Amino acid sequence: MTEPKNPANKKKTQAPPQEPAEAKPDLAAAAKAEAQAPVTMDSETPLVKVMTWREMDLRIPPSAEDWPVEVEENFEDNRLVAAIRGILGDEQWAKVKTTVRPKLRDIKDLSDAIGREYGFTDTGE
Repeated sequence: MTEPKNPANKKKTQAPPQEPAEAKPDLAAAAKAEAQAPVTMDSETPLVKVMTWREMDLRIPPSAEDWPVEVEENFEDNRLVAAIRGILGDEQWAKVKTTVRPKLRDIKDLSDAIGREYGFTDTGE
């Protein structure tokens, strides 16, 4: 008759010691730099201001001075939608359009909300 196998009687083996990980300072430095880099709308403008509108967090340039010049031109030409799209960028503008399906009153509300973020008191109505 054979004895039942008892795991307690089994000899425990140790895993061989592990070699230290190979140091890769270039990769570590690159990863650190990427983590610390500001999120950007394009290659030049850091996005540091986040506003909430209709329960959406929208990233906008830190000041009106950081807007692309086309935004100002669109405001001067009374092209409000194009100006807002320029401030938000194409990806966020698409999110606003699909989430809210904005009407003119919504665009005016978004414009006022953006203006308040930059400290504007009159949106030119």
